[in-house]
Amino acid sequence: MLKRRGSFFKTASAALDEGVCLDIVSHNRKPWILVVDDHDLSRQSTVQALRQITRHVKQVGNGREALRQASLLRPELIFLDLHLPDTDGCTLLTKIRSAWPADSPKPGCVILTGDSLADVRQAFNWPAGTMIMTKPARHRAIRELASRHLSRFHGVQESEDKGATGVSPPGLYDMFLRDLGRQCPLLDRHISELEWQSARNVLHQMIAGSAMCDALEIERYCRLLNDELAGSCHPKPLAHAYFGLLRAIEQARNGHHD
Repeated sequence: MLKRRGSFFKTASAALDEGVCLDIVSHNRKPWILVVDDHDLSRQSTVQALRQITRHVKQVGNGREALRQASLLRPELIFLDLHLPDTDGCTLLTKIRSAWPADSPKPGCVILTGDSLADVRQAFNWPAGTMIMTKPARHRAIRELASRHLSRFHGVQESEDKGATGVSPPGLYDMFLRDLGRQCPLLDRHISELEWQSARNVLHQMIAGSAMCDALEIERYCRLLNDELAGSCHPKPLAHAYFGLLRAIEQARNGHHD
């Protein structure tokens, strides 16, 4: 049994409390991957894909916790959502890299976004080597990208591809339905108060979730409603798309519990 004696444990405990990573026996350090995404469904899907190639995956939902975990774990690769509740991906990545030890290689980064790739590349000054991936990202693409980045570490092998069938991973569909239960009241409120951009932000998450779970009818009405909110916002087509979405969600819930 290991006894907690001497100054080592005091030093280690203090360092962990302060968010400092002690890189002990660095040549044996396991390559960590950090996933930063405030959308539960998207984050969990990314984590499930990555855990098919490595157990060393940490997930967080905001920029503050991401900074702390980056300091603790020194991840080799970060999957980073572009839009977070307390910051944006570019600002967060800059902070992480600025605080990185000068004698250590900077982590690789994959930006996850539902926005246009061209817009994302132009809107931010990304560090060299930053990769951008559109949501929803397929499991196979996530694994292949991570495997290539981690290939220099022994013991990191890509497993048999289980993400090419288009079937959502176990448990994600239930999470998707729970997400819809939280998102629908927000969407209703934003539309009722004519807050079109806020309504579209909610729809973007719903579109990503429905695409991940192959909920085609929900995705179709989400896109119709999003297009209408981005355009003329005429009451009749707006109402048609909105109530079509509500019917599709109700059918999905009833079908899932049959």
